[in-house]
Amino acid sequence: MILFPTAYSQETIERRFENLESLQIQDIHAALFWDSEGLVACIIKTEANSNGRYDVIASLDLEATQWDGEPALAVEKYWQKDNLSQVQGVVVDPKLRDFGLATYIYTSLIVKKGLILVSDNEQYIGGKALWKHIARTSKELVVYVFDSENGLFYPFDADERIAYDGKNIDDYIIWSDSPSREKYDIVMIAEQNLK
Repeated sequence: MILFPTAYSQETIERRFENLESLQIQDIHAALFWDSEGLVACIIKTEANSNGRYDVIASLDLEATQWDGEPALAVEKYWQKDNLSQVQGVVVDPKLRDFGLATYIYTSLIVKKGLILVSDNEQYIGGKALWKHIARTSKELVVYVFDSENGLFYPFDADERIAYDGKNIDDYIIWSDSPSREKYDIVMIAEQNLK
């Protein structure tokens, strides 16, 4: 996972990343970049710092769903799409945490690159809040709760999955309190809302 402060040279950005779009956060000019081989999305300032490098202000690291042709994620066995990636970590510059940059990155990757994102198996307070926020507010994405051990979508005993809206499924069904790993196999899955 990328830790701050991180900065890239212009050459590295050009060699490694695809520029998805420009954005402005208050007085900061930046762009969202995607590395499809490394499965990393970064929001990088477009103005060089004093060392001639470009500062990363937010980053999302994903994990590949297949290694050597074998499923790497439990959810892969039950999801017949190859554009599935699991969140490994998201980091946002502490000074910019109130600007929705993590939500923006998730949404952009799902809508612009056609990815389906799976939450990390271990959710911290910030991760829980992010997934709830996306489920509650996003018109572009839909979120589902999935039991990766048993290959079942919530409500786990029905033929049809129910979209999570941030409040219609009790927290105790989705997350366990640390250090308990009781809900380790429960993950969130976000995909583009095509309705």
